[in-house]
Amino acid sequence: MRDVRHPRGKRHPFVAVLALAWSAMLCGYRSDTAIAEWGRHYGHQWVRALGFPRRPPCAATLHTVVRRVDRECLEAKLGAWAEGLLGKTPGPGDQGMRLLWTARRSGGSQKQAAPGAPLLSAFAPRHGFTLVQQAVAGQTNDMPVILALLRHLVLVGQVVTRDALLTQRQIAQQMVAVGATL
Repeated sequence: MRDVRHPRGKRHPFVAVLALAWSAMLCGYRSDTAIAEWGRHYGHQWVRALGFPRRPPCAATLHTVVRRVDRECLEAKLGAWAEGLLGKTPGPGDQGMRLLWTARRSGGSQKQAAPGAPLLSAFAPRHGFTLVQQAVAGQTNDMPVILALLRHLVLVGQVVTRDALLTQRQIAQQMVAVGATL
């Protein structure tokens, strides 16, 4: 993943800005303003540990950097890291990987909720994280999306369970062809 900012505008290290955003979001802060305030008030030692030589960025800088991040590249890198972790730490009773079909809705009452975005995701229950997820358009054939998602996963030696919606011959054949156990 590369930093798309102009060299003259780089006052804060790219990785440090992303680390600040992720750390603050893990603590429950969601908006650019809240993340920036969290970074400024959490402590000088913490800011240095994240990689900032001086003070952390303001909300406008956070917004500028985060909005330009290549989401697909970031998800691919995080998914590869998660799969590496999954492969390195097998344990007794390892549950392997679970393919899930979910429909998300925004918060609020049903009248206020935005329509759900159907997601297909591969989840590692033992570790508690999602390896990869892919949005699926509402009224389209899901098979190409499912098969594309499976190409991003290393399934060799993994026990894969899936929802009933995903129990189709073509999906099972692709999983078995790459070494998954169903």
